[in-house]
Amino acid sequence: MITASKTETPYCVTITNGDTSIYSDVAKERGGKTEAFRPHEFLCAAYASCFHITLCKLLDKEKLPYEQVIVTVDLDRSVEGQTKFLYQCEIIGAIENTTKEELIKKASQCPIGLSLEQTILFEPFN
Repeated sequence: MITASKTETPYCVTITNGDTSIYSDVAKERGGKTEAFRPHEFLCAAYASCFHITLCKLLDKEKLPYEQVIVTVDLDRSVEGQTKFLYQCEIIGAIENTTKEELIKKASQCPIGLSLEQTILFEPFN
């Protein structure tokens, strides 16, 4: 469970899972100070980190050598009623390109990716 609460800075909140805390802020043009992740960036961060972890697990399972995995994610909300997650993934290591492409495709369907593709409902706790 995640809890968000007010800070001293307008439109900046502390977000905690009970063990670790981070901050979220809005852009300057929206009244914030742009000193922390914007809320939409957390959606990108959730997908990027899950994608990255899933890909590293796949690489490790296949015992494929790699130096680094870099996943970049952005949102495209230019079409009304649609949110598109755009990603770029790079595996740095001596692995065949076809193998890299297959693993990247599998990892793109990580648990967060699958959750975000589902119908999403918002309801208060009972």
